[in-house]
Amino acid sequence: MIFDDRPEGAEFRLLHTRKEEIANGLSHGLGTALSVAGLILMILRTLPLQGRLRLASVVIFGTTLILAHLASTLYHIIPEKRYKKILQFIDHGTIYFLVAGTFTPLLLITLKTTLGWIMFSLVWAFAFGGIVFKIFFINRYPRFEASTYVIMGSLSTLIMKQLYLGLPFTGFLWVLLGSFIYLLGLIFLGWHSLPYNHMIWHLFVIGGSVSHFYAIYFYVLPAG
Repeated sequence: MIFDDRPEGAEFRLLHTRKEEIANGLSHGLGTALSVAGLILMILRTLPLQGRLRLASVVIFGTTLILAHLASTLYHIIPEKRYKKILQFIDHGTIYFLVAGTFTPLLLITLKTTLGWIMFSLVWAFAFGGIVFKIFFINRYPRFEASTYVIMGSLSTLIMKQLYLGLPFTGFLWVLLGSFIYLLGLIFLGWHSLPYNHMIWHLFVIGGSVSHFYAIYFYVLPAG
């Protein structure tokens, strides 16, 4: 479990220099600031449109954006080893919430159907299931854990037709672009021999987040 005394796994060994870790923290510090601004902008845009479900959806999306970037910032910027395990747990756990949070406006605003609610329940059950998995098996199956993020994101293929029909075509392309940016960034996440590879990965995460924010702000909210 997360609070046990097992020796730390390979992920806790020194993979990055201190300068790299500072860069990692600062990059997602930028992401945190952008996420806070994005949440405020989405709320301001949503209020005149009315609709509690619309407002709740963007609050969920914006909050998960903030949590994911802030957790990553703290994990990388705080050097004390005794805090690393819990910070890593929070960092990785918020990724599940970010994926589910990104789905939320698409499912509840764009789809507005029984399928949307079913998928909403599914992705959030997946997110909480991922958290439970990490509590009991933290760092034991890193490859499997990484694959769960991809599998969770790929659930979007089940609603691709509905998104295509429910969104303006440009908005649909922005959703696809954000997902593609995330996937492209995985190349750098796994490129451990490349200096500052993790910071580069963070920049791709920010790019994917910005693309999805753009799609939701300009196309999901007005169309809903």
